[in-house]
Amino acid sequence: MKVLVGYASAHGSTREIAEHLGARLGSHGLDTDVSELARVVDPGRYDAYVLGSAVHDQRWLPEARAFVAEHAPELAAKPVWLFSVGMPAALRFPLTLLAGLQPAALVAEFTDRLSFRDHLVVSGVVRDEHLPLLGQLRQLLRPGGWLVIFEHNPLNPLTRFAVNTCPFDENAVLLSGRTLRRRLQAAGFGDVEIAYTAFFPRALAALRRFERALTWMPVGAQYYAIAHA
Repeated sequence: MKVLVGYASAHGSTREIAEHLGARLGSHGLDTDVSELARVVDPGRYDAYVLGSAVHDQRWLPEARAFVAEHAPELAAKPVWLFSVGMPAALRFPLTLLAGLQPAALVAEFTDRLSFRDHLVVSGVVRDEHLPLLGQLRQLLRPGGWLVIFEHNPLNPLTRFAVNTCPFDENAVLLSGRTLRRRLQAAGFGDVEIAYTAFFPRALAALRRFERALTWMPVGAQYYAIAHA
């Protein structure tokens, strides 16, 4: 039996896992090729497939998804096993509770294209340089620590005008409160609170005492996010 162990790797962990799988299968007498999925020319010549990808933003890498989409007919006709390489071991409570739901979600887009025998989620090697800035900040915080971020509110038209006309803000990209919350949660933070502020200009300073009651309203000139590590 000729087996393809195909992978899409971002930083090398998925490649190393694929090479380990290929070596183990070869030790059991199987004729095994280990290859990046983007380099596979003729997948139809294999009798079985073990396919894996690094996970970014809760999805396989684009080249891995493209391979499954393009070669679904060949894959559907033969045995297929899948593996996903993410960072479940690095998650903190309460996100660890979601780890059990992750396997099905990662390959949900494939279920109508092929029937795979099994799907395994494993943790790769996570280094600081592999993490986006928010992930690095979470790694620096002790358990129970807090991260506070102040940001201009792109939903406020006066804020957008000020940013667009200020030379210091050239090329600035404003994040909405919803987007920042989603990115903080993806980085492993929990209990993310978004609160809006700066509703009244100086001419209406007398009304600023009411701002504490308006923090839920997404029209303030600025907002802040408080995230629990």
